[in-house]
Amino acid sequence: MKHIKYIFFDLDDTLIDSDQIYQKCYRSMGIEKQTKFIEAKAIVKSNLPKGHTSAHNRILYFKKYVELKTGNTPSLVLKLISDYEKKLAVLVAKDIKKTKIISILKKLSKKYKLGVITNENCRTQMIKLKQIDPRGQVFQFILTSEEIGVEKPDFKIFQQALKQANVAP
Repeated sequence: MKHIKYIFFDLDDTLIDSDQIYQKCYRSMGIEKQTKFIEAKAIVKSNLPKGHTSAHNRILYFKKYVELKTGNTPSLVLKLISDYEKKLAVLVAKDIKKTKIISILKKLSKKYKLGVITNENCRTQMIKLKQIDPRGQVFQFILTSEEIGVEKPDFKIFQQALKQANVAP
């Protein structure tokens, strides 16, 4: 067996409970079950090709939501995304405190190099990762599907991760 040099992690619903956190964010904003928000999210996703990285971009959801509700109001869209991102950071911090994931990752990082390969937009993932690894001492690199233009399981994102890590599969 070859010596393991790197461990690649997924972020969402692996290191943190993202689906639950997203729902809590929406609920705290009072939009979780609003028909217009559900419709807006569906429209954004349907307008993009399957697996397109922008299908996760919350600002697109909020833009379409505002358009459906009140028309074109950029200041409201920006307020919604700002409120969402603040809440996201708080909820991720709470989640990781209760799971002890940081101490596990720190122990692993003493023996192995660690990387993240994730299917989300870079901004959202940076908000989450700031809570886990604020000084960039745990993960050697973070690769988002937005940067590569494809989502997992597309092989291209894994090829790029191997290239960045300078390792063979």
